[in-house]
Amino acid sequence: MSETRARRSRSGGGAARRAERTAVSVETERYIERNIPLYEFLDEATLEIIEYNAETLLEEIGVNFVDSPVALERWRSVGREY
Repeated sequence: MSETRARRSRSGGGAARRAERTAVSVETERYIERNIPLYEFLDEATLEIIEYNAETLLEEIGVNFVDSPVALERWRSVGREY
């Protein structure tokens, strides 16, 4: 019975070893590393001013899509009227 146990504990793994020997190894190129520093041209306060003014323009003046049937259909598809 000890021989059977020894044999069982040593069995298996052959398929894994064969798969490792026959596996295709694919080497990929390294990613391009960015060496250019990031710049922030506008600070947070300036971005908030731009967003506020854009919303004011849309509310007070609006947007005219009369010559764009595609845009009008998109507005209709979300339940808006033109």
